[in-house]
Amino acid sequence: MKDADRPVLAPDLDAHIEAAQISIDLNFWAILRQFQILDPKSERILRLNNPNSPPGPLRPSALRLTIIAYARNLYVAEGNYYQDDPQLEMWLKELAIRTIERVMQTVAQLEDDSRERHVSLMHHGLTQEQMRKCALEELASLIRSRLMPTQDRPPLAPNVHRQMVAEPAQEVASNPSNRRSLFDSYRAAFPDVKIADICWAAAQTRREWKRWINGESKDGLKPDRSFRRILESGKKPEETVGKPRPIKYS
Repeated sequence: MKDADRPVLAPDLDAHIEAAQISIDLNFWAILRQFQILDPKSERILRLNNPNSPPGPLRPSALRLTIIAYARNLYVAEGNYYQDDPQLEMWLKELAIRTIERVMQTVAQLEDDSRERHVSLMHHGLTQEQMRKCALEELASLIRSRLMPTQDRPPLAPNVHRQMVAEPAQEVASNPSNRRSLFDSYRAAFPDVKIADICWAAAQTRREWKRWINGESKDGLKPDRSFRRILESGKKPEETVGKPRPIKYS
């Protein structure tokens, strides 16, 4: 990567971005792994030995949403710190290219590492080229929004209300669209998980959940940290907590 491909940021801010993106990689690795299902040949053998075993569910739309969320999270973790500048459009486009390559490298590595287990993402019917295309469309939309005149520009996505230099974040309400994207991605990986399960694992009430998902509670406060701990874990709520939710919990 050439220096001209991105603005010069403070060293500690670069370190913060790097750590955030590594965390995102780890979270989505775990989520994407949940989407891997047996290849057709292995599934036929399994069902011959166990006729009552249902076939792996095909969820191309959920996988597509997860790829989009992965790319978006990586992109905003860095792009939201770029200042307005005559080179901004070039910087954002270069960032989009790097982001998509990073997502696709993760997909390729996950597939390679899982070959001996005979599971894959590809059996959902979403090709790698389609994954690349949907991620590109999402990032192109974010770039168009960012390049709009200031007075028409929508609010930036998560954590962008921070100063564009390495200063502590201002305490502001988070963009609800990002929280919903995080929730949608989590539910795509774990469709049987209920909101009550998430609230229980996060030790938060449904009222706090509604405030959080609608962007009414601020980033960094306890409800935000608690819900993100569950939604970014790559695990089901009971796996994160280490015990099942009580039947009478509401």
